[in-house]
Amino acid sequence: MSTYDADVESDNNGTRVIFFENEEGQKDYKSVFVKEANHLKLVSLDNDGLIYDDVIQ
Repeated sequence: MSTYDADVESDNNGTRVIFFENEEGQKDYKSVFVKEANHLKLVSLDNDGLIYDDVIQ
C-alpha cells in the first residue's frame, strides 16, 4: 500500500485544491473542494480520470 503526502496547492475562501503525491513525489490524485456548496471532486491523474464528483454531507 502506498503512502500519499498531501500538497495543498491553494486554499482560499471559495475552494481548496490538494494534490496527493506518492512516495516518489509523483502527483497521483487531485482533490477540488468547493467550500460553500460542499462539493468534492477527486480525480486520478492517470488514465482513470474522475473518481468522485458529488456534494458531501
